[in-house]
Amino acid sequence: MDEEITITELVHKFKLNGKFDSLRKEILTIYKNSNTGLQLKSKLEEIIKKEIDNNHTLFTQDRGKTVIMISNIIDKSEVYNHARELMNDTIFMSKEFRTRVNIIMQEIKNDLEKITEKGNT
Repeated sequence: MDEEITITELVHKFKLNGKFDSLRKEILTIYKNSNTGLQLKSKLEEIIKKEIDNNHTLFTQDRGKTVIMISNIIDKSEVYNHARELMNDTIFMSKEFRTRVNIIMQEIKNDLEKITEKGNT
């Protein structure tokens, strides 16, 4: 009896065997060193510096409250949305990235099929 492997099983195995974390770390490294990543860092530094210049009491306030306040300001600036769009366009939609993910998923599928076959014999 041939059992069909579900997408959920593939995704679970993809995360479980560390391939997801490995790929995520590689993407972050590529992004941080790219022009887009450097621009994001610069924009975040600019927003934080501006807020510090406008509100000198930030250093005397509770750290947690300060972090929340600055995070909210950054969220309102849409800088993360812009960065996500650029990452999607430049990394996630690239042929190389999609091919790598497809190869990894096929390898996982093959491994799961072998396990299923052994269980049926």
